[in-house]
Amino acid sequence: MLGVTYKTAWFMSHRIREAMGIDHTEKLEGTVQSDETYFGQKDVVVKRTKHGKAGHGSKMSVVSLINKGKSRSFHIDTATIQTVSKVLRENISNEAVLHTDESRLYKQVGQEFADHKTVKHTAGEYARGDVHVNGAENYFSIFKRGMRGVYHRCSEKHLQRYLHEFDFRYNTRDLTDFERSIKAIRNSEGKRLIYRAIKNQQTYS
Repeated sequence: MLGVTYKTAWFMSHRIREAMGIDHTEKLEGTVQSDETYFGQKDVVVKRTKHGKAGHGSKMSVVSLINKGKSRSFHIDTATIQTVSKVLRENISNEAVLHTDESRLYKQVGQEFADHKTVKHTAGEYARGDVHVNGAENYFSIFKRGMRGVYHRCSEKHLQRYLHEFDFRYNTRDLTDFERSIKAIRNSEGKRLIYRAIKNQQTYS
């Protein structure tokens, strides 16, 4: 429709996704849900289980934080206690209350916040009063349906920009298309994305 090559259109779309990304300078307060998910195929699979199967080590790892109906999502190289803890420490205030499932990834870092409440998915518990991670699970559902239904797949080095896009869509779901467009344009101020930077995209680790 634009009359440009596929390569040019691809580059333009990545620049738009970059504009949708927000610099998170303020830490989240109040109640914050955190959960991780695994999607697609890693560019390079290096981790194997003791049975020789790749397991989650073959998939791309994403950590999402949900606070007051808004999402912050991060592509991490591998979901470990260290990488997940780094995301939480850098984005959540120590005065916040953390909600997670029973994953061991959160047990240690959860002690650094005002409170850490969990639900036990393995026992069929998905909510206990106001304690749940349903917001994060809802976001993951939207993200995966969109990636598979619209983009089909993406390489690992570009995943963070797709997360920018889906965070932006999720966080502006109550706005009109016009309001969304204006917000994205304003977010582009001061950002410069060159083709070489796209080709050499680094992961959050």
